[in-house]
Amino acid sequence: MCRRSRLLAPRGRAQRILDIGARDGDPVRLVEQEGDDEHSNYVCLSHRWGRAPVLQTLSSNVSQHHQEVPWVALPRTYRETILFVRRLGVRYLWIDSLCIVQDDAEDWRRESSKMGTIFSQALLVVSASSSVDVDDGLFAECGSSFATHYLEHSLADGNVETICFRRSLAHISGYMDQRLGMTPDLPTLTRGWIFQERFLSPRVLHFGPQELFWECLEDSLCQCTCQGPSDRTSAPPDNVALDHVSQPKTYFSRHYWTTLSDSELELCWHRLVEEYTKLDLTLDKDILPAISGLAKQFQSVVNSEYLAGLWKRTLVADLLWHVDGFNADRDDGVQRQRPARWRAPSWSWAAVKGPVKYPDAAAGIISLCEVLDANCSSAGTDATGELLDGYLTLRGRLAAASVQHEDGDDTAAKPWQLLRLEFLRSTVNTTWADYDIRSGQDIISSGSEVFCLALGESPVSGAMYLLVLTTASFVGTGDSTTLKRIGIVQLSRPPIQSGASAEAWLQRLGFPQAATTIKIV
Repeated sequence: MCRRSRLLAPRGRAQRILDIGARDGDPVRLVEQEGDDEHSNYVCLSHRWGRAPVLQTLSSNVSQHHQEVPWVALPRTYRETILFVRRLGVRYLWIDSLCIVQDDAEDWRRESSKMGTIFSQALLVVSASSSVDVDDGLFAECGSSFATHYLEHSLADGNVETICFRRSLAHISGYMDQRLGMTPDLPTLTRGWIFQERFLSPRVLHFGPQELFWECLEDSLCQCTCQGPSDRTSAPPDNVALDHVSQPKTYFSRHYWTTLSDSELELCWHRLVEEYTKLDLTLDKDILPAISGLAKQFQSVVNSEYLAGLWKRTLVADLLWHVDGFNADRDDGVQRQRPARWRAPSWSWAAVKGPVKYPDAAAGIISLCEVLDANCSSAGTDATGELLDGYLTLRGRLAAASVQHEDGDDTAAKPWQLLRLEFLRSTVNTTWADYDIRSGQDIISSGSEVFCLALGESPVSGAMYLLVLTTASFVGTGDSTTLKRIGIVQLSRPPIQSGASAEAWLQRLGFPQAATTIKIV
């Protein structure tokens, strides 16, 4: 199926590709794609750059690389990948650091926007999943503890039978199923860019610490044989909410998305965001470019405008994200603040650092506000890539509130332990701050006035969601209705309000009856 659906898309083709030759010893050189299908069969390398020096194509050496990329200059992972790809009988290889001119901002922006096509059209993606950096290599050594042992056994007819045995290999899928790769055993899969490289490609061969693991749209296979060929006659799992863990390669594929209902697609995108934001990026600005390929594929299914990681057709539901705790094991302080450089409007999950989560009730939320306008300005031609600015114009019920900082240990504070709103004191609620509002350039002092916008209501639990907003003074427009997001509230419906309408609940909370138009940046 994945071979039959592989159609070449010249307009999205990489500008350059490596010609690695057919035999060992052949020169490696960078070639330009010229519009025909001469280079249609190629392999991509998915790898982690790490801290080791990475050989890159730059403006100063691109001409030299067209002549030849010196073999001795190639890091170990690149050399071993080239040797492996030649054994497959494939002549062309795409490696990001060599096929994109890294110090040319326009070339990088243009080529990175093609990631969806580059990886989805590859014959195979080779993933150096267990490599820490480019010098770690593709092939792993299991060590003497996995050596093969032989046992001879005499049969009744006098013949001797030899039995071979060794220690069992650790099953790589066990690592990958835990937070989709967030373990030290598979360091490559902890990287944000790798996420879309894995799920865009029809076929991935992972080189793990002890075994090879194969993923494609139809099956998963491994050397240890824990996971063999699946039963093609079995029905797909009914519970799509769990499938992103049990079968991520299928769940995050366009082929699967085309089979889903609107509500299932909502849930699928929320799961994608949750998994992606657990991963690491070297450059903060890459938060949207690193999933632009997946966003384009998803957009072809949902047919909606893409807005800084959210979708216009499900905008209210997509606004319900909250920061999913601060990871004490990785916390160096930066995760508690917004990125130093602006990269997304405050209403986007891309505006915060660290993992985010959506409530289970987000899909199918009943909107309590009206979306009047939404717009994002791209830094280049790619609407799913890096942004310059963005805003939302909403009309809904807005109430003023007073911020109170929660008391507690600064080092242990969680996002739901930072913020308390006085007018909600008598309600059962969870209020998540988007960042540590007590310090830094975006500090919100205790006692400051903020605003709460009634966003939506869950048809299942009856929970109500409010956006917490503050005046966006940095905009310089003088418009008091221009706000920025600093958090979100989940209100649990009290028993006395169990049968009441959302309107009655809002009145009880003190929301004015008149709707207000606001702009959120």
